[in-house]
Amino acid sequence: WLCLILSIFDRSIITSNEKTHTATMKLEAVATILALVVSVTCYDCYNQKCQGTGSYITTYISCDQSYQHCVTDRNGYPECEYGYSGNGINCYGNYYCSYYDYSGDAYCSYYDSNDTIYIGQCGVGSGDTDSCPLLL
Repeated sequence: WLCLILSIFDRSIITSNEKTHTATMKLEAVATILALVVSVTCYDCYNQKCQGTGSYITTYISCDQSYQHCVTDRNGYPECEYGYSGNGINCYGNYYCSYYDYSGDAYCSYYDSNDTIYIGQCGVGSGDTDSCPLLL
């Protein structure tokens, strides 16, 4: 009898541990999905190039980051990968999306009635379009 009781007790511990392990795995999967969803940021103006690192720091490749993102290979050479969106900014009010020719970085700008150009992130998150730096 003692052997039977011990074997049943031992099986219940294993079953309990399997259930706990399965529940833990499910929670980890949900946490991973939530982390990915929270980390994905949507912009209305995306960078257009990827920059390398290390000895390739001055190397840029074309990459519309609306539906792609930048990574580097083990040597630091830039690569453009599909999967999720890359870096960018949001433009508010009268500001429209523009890109720096050399780096492909997105920026927001507008010309006023005096043909003065305003460039910057333009109050990203605050809607305050007066916070953009002025470039003459």
